[in-house]
Amino acid sequence: MEDDYQKISFPQSVPPSWLLSSSLIYLFFPFIIFSIGWLKIWFSLPLLLVSLFFCWRFYKKTSIQQKKSDSYSTKFLIILAFIALSWCLLSGIGGIFFQRFDYLKHNAIFRELVLNNWPVYFPESSYINDSAWLNYYISWYLPPALFSKIFGVESIEIFSLLWSWFGVWLILIWIVDLVQGRWWIGITTFMLFGGLELLVVLYQSIEYVASSGIDKAYFYHILRTGWEVAFANKVFRYMANTVLLTWSPQFAIGTWIATAMVWYFIRTKKYVPFTIPIGSVLLLWSPMATIGLALVCIFLFQKWHWINLFKPIEFLSSFPIIFVMFAFYTAHIPLDEPTFTFIEIPLIIFFWKYPLFLFIEYLSIAIIIWNNWVNEDKKHLNLVCILLALLALIKLGYNNDWLIQTGIAPLFIFILFVARFLATDHVNKLRKWKKYTLIFLLLCAFANPTRYFLISLFRSVLEPDLVTSVKIKDSPGLNDAGFSPNIGKQYLGHNMTFFYQVLARKL
Repeated sequence: MEDDYQKISFPQSVPPSWLLSSSLIYLFFPFIIFSIGWLKIWFSLPLLLVSLFFCWRFYKKTSIQQKKSDSYSTKFLIILAFIALSWCLLSGIGGIFFQRFDYLKHNAIFRELVLNNWPVYFPESSYINDSAWLNYYISWYLPPALFSKIFGVESIEIFSLLWSWFGVWLILIWIVDLVQGRWWIGITTFMLFGGLELLVVLYQSIEYVASSGIDKAYFYHILRTGWEVAFANKVFRYMANTVLLTWSPQFAIGTWIATAMVWYFIRTKKYVPFTIPIGSVLLLWSPMATIGLALVCIFLFQKWHWINLFKPIEFLSSFPIIFVMFAFYTAHIPLDEPTFTFIEIPLIIFFWKYPLFLFIEYLSIAIIIWNNWVNEDKKHLNLVCILLALLALIKLGYNNDWLIQTGIAPLFIFILFVARFLATDHVNKLRKWKKYTLIFLLLCAFANPTRYFLISLFRSVLEPDLVTSVKIKDSPGLNDAGFSPNIGKQYLGHNMTFFYQVLARKL
């Protein structure tokens, strides 16, 4: 019986101090570049000092408290670096392998940042027929753009790959440290876990064949189209980590690192006051992902965490960063108003599609592994599942960017639960029907991310008609990228706003 063996818990990991410090610096470095490159010196200098202070203070605390930390051999770190590099390359970063449609945007933003003065200004924007500024979550773009300003636009692919590679390498080390057990299972689960979209695609294919017969063109379309949009394209959409890294590294990498750190703070009750500084700079990586991480804290923090969260130094020193980020995003051109998913689709459809979406994305596996955890971890798993369900009630953005981005942090933690369960020997202790059901569900969950890898490897055969890698120096700028006005204005800010009139540097 499953109740006759010891329940699972997360190990008391002790990550090395260099991992903690490097992760914090990775999150802060783009903001430091932003404050120097975007703001007047009277504002940038205090922010620079605050950022350096946080990094120094965190380094001092971790170097003292993490003396007896987990250690990793150089050989093992090189293996993780190779896996991280392979993942980045196959996701299209660096332009060596196939790049998806969103790289029209990524390459255009890189081009604008490298070839123009900062802050980037458009005297005439084709999307609003007025002057505008680049206003977007630009943390991922800034370090490669800075170095490419020094070494030339031809180097931007290399620097974007190096910057992303380092971030993904850090997160893989975090996964190994937080999950422990059989490390390769933890890494594989983190990279390949996704929803059960394969079952949706199979159902749609059977339905198509029954009504229209076998059509090679249809099945070719199925092979090359993103399965993550098969169920509910613009309403319900969580993304697997490989899909995120392929389409949206600009907010995925930073949010993963921040979530790993905060999860460690929650588990160990260490460094909790640094949650607010981390959240403040994560705003430049993605404001919606920051909201998702904040909700994770609200759901999972206990009384002790709340008492220690508001330490005066870290709490008050974060306010200048939060103020600047608030001013920056309030300068953004207004987008669609948020709404509820049960308003976007007919209510009678919502009542079956919403629970089915939750079941496809995570709930089916959560039900199987739920009863195998100690009480504290079971409570955390319950709360994460509830949060993922609540997030799916809101729609904001053309493709529901709200759900994609706010879901990153809670999905990250949910995947940690799945990875920890698989990395131990508890799978073999399940009842047979549960064990084989779990294996079947995991094979389905791993299918879409695996398909992404195969498409990247065999792009010339599977996706010849889609966007392929284009050198950034030859890419169009944002004005010439040909986006629709609804898409193009997502990257723009108004001129007559407090941020650009008062805080921003003058060109």
